Amino acid sequence: MTMERELKMIADSDTALPDLTGVSPGVICGPSSTQEMLAEYYDTPTLSLARWGASLRWRDERPKPLWTVKLPASSDGSFMSRHEVTFAGPRANVPPRAIELVRVFRRGQPLEAVATLRTTRTETALLVDGESIATVCDDLVTGDRIGAESLSFREIEVELAPEVEAEATLRAITRRLRKSGCQVEEPVLAKVARVLGDPAQQSPDVVISDLTPRSRVGALVTSTLSGSLDQLIRRDPLVRGGNEPEDLHQFRVAARRLRSDLGTFAPVLDSAWARPLRDELRWLGNEAGAVRDADVLRLRLERRFGAMPAADAVVSGQLLGRLEHARSRARSRLLRSMATDRYDALIEALISATHEPRLAADDPKIASRPARRIVAELVRRRWRRLKQAADALDADSPDEDLHDVRILAKRCRYASEAASKVFGRDARRFSRAIAEVQEVLGDHQDTVVAEAWLHAAAKAVPGAGVLAGLAIAEERAERLEHRQNFAAAWAAARDPELRSWLR
Repeated sequence: MTMERELKMIADSDTALPDLTGVSPGVICGPSSTQEMLAEYYDTPTLSLARWGASLRWRDERPKPLWTVKLPASSDGSFMSRHEVTFAGPRANVPPRAIELVRVFRRGQPLEAVATLRTTRTETALLVDGESIATVCDDLVTGDRIGAESLSFREIEVELAPEVEAEATLRAITRRLRKSGCQVEEPVLAKVARVLGDPAQQSPDVVISDLTPRSRVGALVTSTLSGSLDQLIRRDPLVRGGNEPEDLHQFRVAARRLRSDLGTFAPVLDSAWARPLRDELRWLGNEAGAVRDADVLRLRLERRFGAMPAADAVVSGQLLGRLEHARSRARSRLLRSMATDRYDALIEALISATHEPRLAADDPKIASRPARRIVAELVRRRWRRLKQAADALDADSPDEDLHDVRILAKRCRYASEAASKVFGRDARRFSRAIAEVQEVLGDHQDTVVAEAWLHAAAKAVPGAGVLAGLAIAEERAERLEHRQNFAAAWAAARDPELRSWLR
């Protein structure tokens, strides 16, 4: 999996591209080359990949044909960045791994050829001290889609080389291309989306709607669930195809936030409808949590062991190897879960929930009631439970009690973040204060988990007792610091001014 970063602009057929030599200090243009490319794109009958900003294509590339999956992009003006994964393979067979990567977008729909693009590409490298920092691609494209006339256009791409940070250079290139007649179009479109036209440029299955202080509670429920589900779906292929801890972390956060949001809005939701969704989200969160917990523990132990004497390197390597083995098994289990009909059904049900959440049947007008009035009470409920549990803590409270408070803080934070959609800055200030409490208690819990794991590992790995004991002592010392930090964070969060918007 690699990150594609490119500038996209449109040019008329007779536009002469400028010489980019000297566009920034040290930049020269290398030799140009031209090639003919044939690409076939696959999508569902509803163009669900394109609507999400993803694509699956086969292209007759040099030196060998490749299948490429491109994942939803983020864009800043004319600059687009997105992950892509390539697979070698014949045109006749879509690689199973490629199909799996786009599973969350198609959800059981068949994949079929939807467009063919023929491109004449002229490439020119931009060099600094003999090293390529970017490639300028001048593409003359003819695209065909079923049931429509061919579409021809010219697109100029500037693809950044991997690991190159060249924001200033890109801005200078953009200015020079604009002066030559190239245009920036918004939104930035992939070639296949341009060829497929309006159907491919419609909204994806999940849309996050903007709210105002006058929005109704039904709209708030929909917007809140949509935000978390959008994050879950966009992280899904990154979890399947990559191994970055942050992607897994955000995927797990999205699952847990969805479950918490359903709990927050429980008083206004049909319980028979919401409860099965929460149960399935607990399952998914636990599957992802096993991997995430191993990631967090690995970072802690690598830091601990890195400060130990070199003589302990063999034993620390054995301990980390044991942890990595457990993580690998947990990740395999998660990926198997994500490849099941059960997971597909959960995603489908959540998408339906973002369109038509089932509200409490005993109040037929609940959806039209003011969101501010109702969500304020829902946040107050979360806050009262948190305050009661946190105020009961003292210096001798067991670790389990602090962990319970952390869970309540997380729920209160998520509720206040949902409220911020209609209350704005005041609710965000409150949620940030609660987030500080949650973070301190999360760090505290990490030390508890690490100590428990070290105890078990010391028994299983011969000769690991001394090293594990030293690490445990450090975990206990850090845990005392977090208990002290909690007192300060909680005192700040209890400031009545932070809750003035709830009155």
